[in-house]
Amino acid sequence: DDMLKSFSFPIFTQGRATERVVDADGFPEVSSEQLHNLHELQKLCWDKAESNPQINSHVRDFMGRMAGWGFGFSSDYLKVQTAVDEIMEDPRNDLYQNFPKFVARSEIEGELFLMYTLHSDGFVEVDFIAPRTIRGGGDNGSGIIFHPTKQTFPLFYMAQFKNRTKEGTESNTVLIPSINIAYYPELEKEAEDNPSYDVAKTQKSKSSDPAYTQFNGYYRFIVHWNRGFLTQRNVSHIRTTIEWVNYYEALKKYEIDHKKSSGAYLWVISIDDTQA
Repeated sequence: DDMLKSFSFPIFTQGRATERVVDADGFPEVSSEQLHNLHELQKLCWDKAESNPQINSHVRDFMGRMAGWGFGFSSDYLKVQTAVDEIMEDPRNDLYQNFPKFVARSEIEGELFLMYTLHSDGFVEVDFIAPRTIRGGGDNGSGIIFHPTKQTFPLFYMAQFKNRTKEGTESNTVLIPSINIAYYPELEKEAEDNPSYDVAKTQKSKSSDPAYTQFNGYYRFIVHWNRGFLTQRNVSHIRTTIEWVNYYEALKKYEIDHKKSSGAYLWVISIDDTQA
């Protein structure tokens, strides 16, 4: 009996979808059907891009090829070109400086979210939304409400915004319509039956200005560049990156430790009494 008391046996239980679940290697368990932990993988990818020289160099090469020297927008129509220049060069956007960075973030995290804010004077303000802030519900925990019969056609995004108050910082979920709602405002009714849809959470994306009536009152929209293969979120891009980068780093550390162990120690044996 005393011997049996010293043994311990693991008991495995099935966690809830919203709990942090990891695989055998310690990575957040994420699949195309359960995307609740996707933001953790994206944060790991971002950390690797900042710390791993091979990943950082690749990202800089990629952004240079996609949006480096010679990148730009042009039109043969003077009025169109004037509007493009205004949007691109305005300090609120500074898109010639930011487009390469947008491309870099899409390569690091596998997708890109840009929020377009429409001003009543016709100006379009472009803001970056970190991919890992799109979470907190939606279809399959993706943070996105999709069309019920078009599973890769987004209607609304659940963005986690932090508001500063006198008491501190608080996080609020804001529903921001997809650019698809700007093109087809009547599709909003398709999202109303989704459990994550909340009219109250859409109010911060609406304006009472009559200029936005044709968009159901919405004045800002999200454009999503998903680099996955017709998936709701690009899981494969970051899983195939972060897992194998970690394996590579682990192997290099073992190699360094092995070289240290073989070169740092020298055992010297001397025999004083040969007869003994």
